[in-house]
Amino acid sequence: MISLPSHQSKQQQSAPGAAAYLAVQTGTQAEIRRVDSHFVAYLDPVKSEAAARQRLAEIAAEHRAAAHHCYAYRLSAAQGRLIERAADAGEPLHSAGRPILQVLQGRKLQDILLTVVRYFGGTKLGIGGLIRAYSDAAKAVVELAQPVSCLPQVELELCYPYELSGTIHRVLGRYQARIVSIDYGERPRLQAQVELARAEALECELLNATSGKVQLKRT
Repeated sequence: MISLPSHQSKQQQSAPGAAAYLAVQTGTQAEIRRVDSHFVAYLDPVKSEAAARQRLAEIAAEHRAAAHHCYAYRLSAAQGRLIERAADAGEPLHSAGRPILQVLQGRKLQDILLTVVRYFGGTKLGIGGLIRAYSDAAKAVVELAQPVSCLPQVELELCYPYELSGTIHRVLGRYQARIVSIDYGERPRLQAQVELARAEALECELLNATSGKVQLKRT
C-alpha cells in the first residue's frame, strides 16, 4: 500500500445536513501538458480511505517514473460528516493537493478521489504555475465525468428480538432504508443505510413501533 506523504491536510467537518452532492460511478482519465511537464489526472469513485489508498497504490505502480503523485479526496463519513484529505506529494506546500481539492469542493463532488501524476520535464513552473497546472488537470478530468446527484446517507445498527423482525422490516421499508447486512445470532443484528434527512424520524418510529425493544446506534 502507498504511504501518505507528509504534506497533506485532513479535515473532518460537522454534518452538512441533507444537501445533495455529486458522485461518479466510473473512473475517468485526462492528460494535459504545461511547458515540458506532462500531467495525467484520474477521477475515481471511492467509499473509504482504505479504498482511496488502494487506488493511489495502483496509480503509483503504473506511474513509477513520475516525479509526483498528488491527490485529494472527499468522503462521506459516519453521522453525515465529511472527510477531506489533500497531499502535495513532494511539490511545494499547497501547490498541488489544495488546488485539486478546491476543484472537488467547487463541483460538490464527494465519495471521490482525484489524483494528478506529474512527469517533470526539466523546467520549473513556479508556485503559481504549479497551482494553475494542477487545477487545470483536475478540471480537465472532472469535465469528462458524468456525475449523478446523491443525498447524504447514515448507517444504523439495530439489535432486536426475533419476534420484532417483521415490524423492523416494515418500518425500514417505509423510510426507504437499504439493508446492508443481517447477522442472525442470539438476536438479529441488522445494518441499514438511510438518507440523513430521514434518519431521526426513522429512529423515533422504530423505537415507538417496538416499544423501545430495539437497540439503535449510528455507525
